[in-house]
Amino acid sequence: MRQRRAQSVQTAAGRSKMFVPPRALPKYREDNMVPTNASSDKPYRLRFEHRPDYLHVHIQSEHMELETAKKPVREAAEELKKAGNTRILAEIDVEKRLSRADRYWVISEFPELGYTRYKIALLYPDTDRPDEYDFSETVVANRGVQAMAFTSDVDAERWFAGD
Repeated sequence: MRQRRAQSVQTAAGRSKMFVPPRALPKYREDNMVPTNASSDKPYRLRFEHRPDYLHVHIQSEHMELETAKKPVREAAEELKKAGNTRILAEIDVEKRLSRADRYWVISEFPELGYTRYKIALLYPDTDRPDEYDFSETVVANRGVQAMAFTSDVDAERWFAGD
């Protein structure tokens, strides 16, 4: 049996630490990717990337509806349980976003899916609507989930490092 070697990695705070790569987890879960223009029950792309300190979930779609938006949230919860991570960086790349009411209902399921055990960074790559991010943060916090919205993955990683 081949031994896994520890690697030195740089943290967001600029410190070096040792990391042993996971044995069974692939870097990307390509089998979960579906084209955004697919006519299936998954009109979104979902990619999981296992990083040393967190699970990076990338959700991409042209638009989301309430029932469609609940599916990647559930799939990410399942992947988190398998991976054993306590932190998740959810990169949300959706052109036509959910209404505030629909976002409220999606986020309301977080506690029942076990998200109260995790630290969640919500990454919105576009910066054109900061009031929308504040709304998501407030609803998540009201559900007992530790989360914060970011526009940069570097800022999210700094927040994770502040534990």
